[in-house]
Amino acid sequence: MGYNVSISLANIMIRAEEVAKLRAKLDQPLEDEIRDWGFDSSIMEDGKMYIDEFLGEKWHSEEEFFELIAPHVADLGPTCRAEISCLGEDGDKWKYQFEDGKLVEYRPEITWVRQE
Repeated sequence: MGYNVSISLANIMIRAEEVAKLRAKLDQPLEDEIRDWGFDSSIMEDGKMYIDEFLGEKWHSEEEFFELIAPHVADLGPTCRAEISCLGEDGDKWKYQFEDGKLVEYRPEITWVRQE
């Protein structure tokens, strides 16, 4: 079944040496693994990999995929974090950031302010 979700990705880059390490963990080609999870990727001439977009519609257990790649995602610093922003079918919002080799989940806090 699944849960409809709209996902936007930003700055998800895996350096060439980490691509090789990630490939060694898998039973199938990395590109196939990424596609099986519903994402698209591209490899640059220098060997860096970018995970570009979510091709699916339904959310299943994608956190497992994010946990798998988290130690390999390049940390580009606090002002340029790799992140995945999500908007669920019921309006729920959340995002994941890759920080120091870990996947961290964030939820928004919305404050309603009276306008004069």
